[in-house]
Amino acid sequence: MKFPEENLLAAAAQTDSFFITKPGALLKADRYKIIRKLGRGRFSNMFLVEDLQSTDLSFKYLAAKMLSIDSTFVLRHGVIHELNFLQAVVEYSHGWQEPFLPILHDHFAQRGPHGVHYCLITRPHRSDVNGFHASAPTGRLAVHIVKPIIANVVDALKVLHACHIIHANVKADNVLFVGPDTAEIEEAIANEPPRIEGSFEFEGKEYPILRSQPFEPKISWDASPFIAETIMVLLSDLGAGTSSSRPKPPGDIGAFALRAPENIICAEIGKEIDVWALGCMAYELLAGEVLFRPQPIKGLTADESLLLLQITLTGETLDKTLVEQSQAKEQYFDAEGGRAVLIFFTPDDAQMRHGSRQLRETQDARHWIDAAAGFIQDCLRLNPSDRPTADQLELHRWLETAFMGGDDEERPVSTVPIPPLPQPTL
Repeated sequence: MKFPEENLLAAAAQTDSFFITKPGALLKADRYKIIRKLGRGRFSNMFLVEDLQSTDLSFKYLAAKMLSIDSTFVLRHGVIHELNFLQAVVEYSHGWQEPFLPILHDHFAQRGPHGVHYCLITRPHRSDVNGFHASAPTGRLAVHIVKPIIANVVDALKVLHACHIIHANVKADNVLFVGPDTAEIEEAIANEPPRIEGSFEFEGKEYPILRSQPFEPKISWDASPFIAETIMVLLSDLGAGTSSSRPKPPGDIGAFALRAPENIICAEIGKEIDVWALGCMAYELLAGEVLFRPQPIKGLTADESLLLLQITLTGETLDKTLVEQSQAKEQYFDAEGGRAVLIFFTPDDAQMRHGSRQLRETQDARHWIDAAAGFIQDCLRLNPSDRPTADQLELHRWLETAFMGGDDEERPVSTVPIPPLPQPTL
């Protein structure tokens, strides 16, 4: 049988096993009732639930993130730390309703047809920014829409980094629009029944095939500056996160095109990888295209091509101290004059270097990139020690008018000097 979304029949021995349920099913000793499916990710599916014990109308409806069997296993064995990180955010937030991050309301283990799944209960939110910007005909969003989105994500990173958490997967897919409220949810329940596309049988019982029914943003891609002032998003999915206070073995972290240079060369990583990914995301939302999409180069791996493009487009060189941390030095570097040089970066690459700089100059001539260039360039410093912190980015000139609907795009902005700020303490 072919499923339109996740494969619900797959057993753990074949691939990851997702939670199987149906509308009206009860969770956690009959406390939560399944209403409909909201969405799914690579390692979980999400359901709208009603809290049958809630005395607060604003928390009557919640979202249940059901981790797959494999994800539940690695969560319990300390390989992923999503639950711990969500609990740290709750403790840090001191009662804020939404500090631009999901707030954990409950968590428990739930047995399903495939076995035990861990469940994380948070507020329900709307669909993601990736689908939102894809709805624009060119994929580009106006500056007055991108600014508040980026400003909210910066605020989320401030909280995470203050809690010594590296998100490690900042991308538009993980940025959700805030909402809906109880009235909107009840209206949707009344007017839109659960979307069911057939059924299937598992271990002698029949289950419906549920289609995702996410809550869509209340604004459109071409919203006016006045409407854009109301934009609120949060940074979701801490499943790939890691602690900045405990060293993590080098490895592939985050989406390929948003991967920071230190990650590519298998050096030590820190909070700076979130800032790099934020810069890539800001460019993508404004330009409607991925910034670092290397073309295949004969004799180079995909990682080597990506690193070469990063060095070419930034015009910078990795510091030797960073290269010394690399666990793949022999693959990428030799040493010349105290600076790190790519082994495969030869004079034959001059044409590629020149062409890339021409591309950058063409893009810099666009109206939107003139003003945003300072912010993006500051995020995309090749060496992590040169990148600003989330606290510093909050004070960046480009974000000053994020929620004012003002258009400061006629003022060219070069790289903005950012004064040093004290690191937050817990």
